[in-house]
Amino acid sequence: MDTEGKGWTVVQRNSYNTEITWKEPWSTYKYGFGNVQQDYWPGNEYLSLLTRQNTYKVRFVVEDKSNNTRYAEYDIFSVEDEPSGYPLRLGRYSGDGEDYLTTYHSGLEGIHDNMKFNTTDKDQDQTSGNCASSYGG
Repeated sequence: MDTEGKGWTVVQRNSYNTEITWKEPWSTYKYGFGNVQQDYWPGNEYLSLLTRQNTYKVRFVVEDKSNNTRYAEYDIFSVEDEPSGYPLRLGRYSGDGEDYLTTYHSGLEGIHDNMKFNTTDKDQDQTSGNCASSYGG
């Protein structure tokens, strides 16, 4: 993906009209699913291996139904290994979208940074229910 003259590796694509529910079990999220030409998840194991190699940035690009595009960028991005629960690690935020990952937003049940990955069959979040059962991993 070319954005602002920089090359990016797309690590997830999730379109508005996707057929993917994202309510997959741990083993499916571990090795990935979907179609890289459409909507997909590359796999937590591969993200962990990739992000161990160097220091990376991540950019979340979101387009709404009206074709308005916003982004949130973090100057550090990594996913730890499976024994740790694949926790997400993010650095400083910049962008023109909301920072929904490293700051607290009431009603969204906390912060995603430094949290373990959660799936329908492996509840590792800090809420009383399993969020992945409602929203996906």
